[in-house]
Amino acid sequence: MRTPKSEASGNGRWRGLLASFFLSGAGLILAGKTRRGILWAAVFFLGPFLLVALYGQPLVPAQSGPILLGSWLVLWGIMLFDSFKPVRALRWWIWVGLIIAALFVSELTSRTIKSCFQAFRVPTETMRPTILAGDDLLISKHAYAFHNPARGEIIVFNTRGIDGIASEKDGSQVFYLKRIVGLPGDRLIFRNGQLFVNDRLQQLGDPDHPRDYREQGSWLSSHSSSKYTVPEGSYFVLGDNSANSFDSRYWGPVRRESIIGRASKIYWPWRRAGTPR
Repeated sequence: MRTPKSEASGNGRWRGLLASFFLSGAGLILAGKTRRGILWAAVFFLGPFLLVALYGQPLVPAQSGPILLGSWLVLWGIMLFDSFKPVRALRWWIWVGLIIAALFVSELTSRTIKSCFQAFRVPTETMRPTILAGDDLLISKHAYAFHNPARGEIIVFNTRGIDGIASEKDGSQVFYLKRIVGLPGDRLIFRNGQLFVNDRLQQLGDPDHPRDYREQGSWLSSHSSSKYTVPEGSYFVLGDNSANSFDSRYWGPVRRESIIGRASKIYWPWRRAGTPR
């Protein structure tokens, strides 16, 4: 039995568009364009992850976020236009299945992104002026998948198991944001408020905001009287706001396995968007 021309050119086409609205590429598959539908489905499953990964790259400007998002919306519009194909009438349970599948794919995509990236809002001024309280950060959790953290990088780490840092009463995890100044095996010396690593003066971060490390901190003072060698598998971290930072000077080094990832982008507020260095 033939489908009436009015249905094929009218409502039937809108079914294809609506199906792809719920689940990218589904309208094309239902219209018999299986390969093209699967291609669109793959693009919109992997696309969000790839966009966030691209945005998280140090050389990609933080202000490119709206451009990337706009490009994504244009691509989505092209996919919907391509899905405006005749589709036969569908039973109600097929529509329900499309919606359930869309929710499943959305959750899977979200979990994939969260496994490699995470958003944090900074609550304190310990990294001022590089990062301010209220800044929203994108953390790259896969940054150290193939290489170890480097001196000068800003990291987020889990404080669980670090003596000297109190746990939350409800047992929730506590994360800190600091800059790596000492790598495994480095010899640190604090002299006249300055930091020397392997006998070289270190001036990390904003050169217009000098650090003053005259306050040795309870942990550092009790261990080596301003001289310290970072143990293997650990990193010595400090806050850029040296006069007001609760850091490794007070509770010691951070184990490699406690590091969550590297601070990749300040994405909000807009006026401060950029790559923290």
